[in-house]
Amino acid sequence: MKLIIYTIFLLSFSAFLIFICRKNIILMNSNGNKHQEFVGNFQTPLIGGIIVYFSILFFNFYELNLFFIFITLIFLIGLFSDLKKLNSPNIRILIQIILTLFCVYLLKIDLSVTRINLIDFLLKNYIFALVFTSFCILIIMNGTNFIDGINSLAIGYYLLICFALLYLKSNGLNISFYFPLYFMITCLVCIFILNLFNKLFLGDAGAYLLGFIFSIELINLYLQNINISPFFIILLLWYPAFENLFSILRKINFNKSPVFPDTNHLHQLIFSFFKNKKLSQLKSNNLAGISINLYNALVIATSLTDPYNTQLQIILIILNLFVYTFFYMRLFKYR
Repeated sequence: MKLIIYTIFLLSFSAFLIFICRKNIILMNSNGNKHQEFVGNFQTPLIGGIIVYFSILFFNFYELNLFFIFITLIFLIGLFSDLKKLNSPNIRILIQIILTLFCVYLLKIDLSVTRINLIDFLLKNYIFALVFTSFCILIIMNGTNFIDGINSLAIGYYLLICFALLYLKSNGLNISFYFPLYFMITCLVCIFILNLFNKLFLGDAGAYLLGFIFSIELINLYLQNINISPFFIILLLWYPAFENLFSILRKINFNKSPVFPDTNHLHQLIFSFFKNKKLSQLKSNNLAGISINLYNALVIATSLTDPYNTQLQIILIILNLFVYTFFYMRLFKYR
């Protein structure tokens, strides 16, 4: 019954926000926005993050805690960015660094074991563990913002992670999320469908929020189930992480600032490939996101066969890096 009420709330709230944003021309996709070239619709509201945030508030109103305070602050960084009140990426990253350091410290979620000897040796130093864990969260947060450049990609990717976690929970793994999986899945499915038809975008608020929540929750998952391979957690988050790291190296190689956006991400090259085949803007957009997530679904499904097997997870991670690099090099001519 609660799930039905929640679904009605989601749909009603989404429709209300879309109406308000269009009527008052606020939080709208505008010239220079990362979606502009790939969707061609300048009248789509950036409200996915607002829906996720208030969904969490709706469900956990009587259980607000320290984690929710950090969720709120991360959400506000993205929201001010969407409102064009916080345009400097350097300032956004600086605020994110400060918040993630405090979050890791206060929630006591610093990593201590990675099964990589050198890193594990360094993690014995608490300051290094604090900085390293915060760095991992920052990479995922901003990587999620990078992959949120076309419809369904970022939202669909985190849906895949939700389904993977649901499978693990059904098989007895100890999983206790701040926001229950069934409700997160319902929320993301709602946003996914609306996003697929250009009714809304995640925006920076949504991308930062999903990256932050899932990176924290998956670190907690590992800390609660220390026998699970840490490389399984890395595999679940490999795509936003590698997209971010690869993007930084690529921009440095071309003498560009790593914090400023460009249109040379893998999903954008795949979009250009489909567009070159004379497909419509919207079809090219959706096909690019769906094709990447179909590959990710296959990889995650394979990893779920034995999440305790470090060797299997490492092989899959290496395969992902090879596949990503291969297709990037082949598609770079379509940029």
